[in-house]
Amino acid sequence: MRTTLLGVASIAASLLAGCSSSDTPTDVESLQAQVEVRQAEAEAAAQAQERQVDCLEAAGVKVEAHPDGSMTVHDLAGDDGGERAMELSDACEESANFPEYQPVTDVEYSYMYDLNIEAKSCLEGLGYEISDPPSRESWIALAQSEQAGNETLWSPYLEIPPNELDLVERDCPQRTILDFDGS
Repeated sequence: MRTTLLGVASIAASLLAGCSSSDTPTDVESLQAQVEVRQAEAEAAAQAQERQVDCLEAAGVKVEAHPDGSMTVHDLAGDDGGERAMELSDACEESANFPEYQPVTDVEYSYMYDLNIEAKSCLEGLGYEISDPPSRESWIALAQSEQAGNETLWSPYLEIPPNELDLVERDCPQRTILDFDGS
C-alpha cells in the first residue's frame, strides 16, 4: 500500500511565506490575484486526482482518496501486486494531466510569514512556549531555498508535540493562501 500526496497538499506544502522588510505589510491586491491563481491550480489538481482515481479503479486497483488531497493505492493480488499497482499508479498519474504550479511569489511568502506570526500568538495563548521567529527577510530567504529542499523552515507548529497537533489545530488551524479572505 502506498500513500501519495497530491494537488492541494502540494500547494499547501509549497506556500511558505515572506517579503522584503520586517515592517512590510502584505500587498492585499497582489495577494488576491495570487489566491485566484492558486484556487484555479487547486481545482485543476482535484480534477486530475479524480481522473487518476478513475483510471486506477478501471484497472482494478482499489484506491482511497482522502480529504487532504492524498490517496492510498492498495496492492493488487499476487507476488508482484505491489509493483504492478505502483506501475499503474504512475501511468494513471501521468495520464491524469496534473497542472504545473506557478512559482511562489514574494507576496505569498509575506502572507504566509504573517500567518505563522498569528499562529505563534494563538499557540502561546494555549500555553505553549514557541521560539521567536526569524526576521521576515531571513525567513523569506530560507523559504526560497526550501523550494529546493535545502532547509527546514521555521513554523510554530513544528514546536508542538506530534501527538497534540490535531487537538491544537482545532483552536489554531494551520492556514494557507487558500484561506485568504481579502482582508
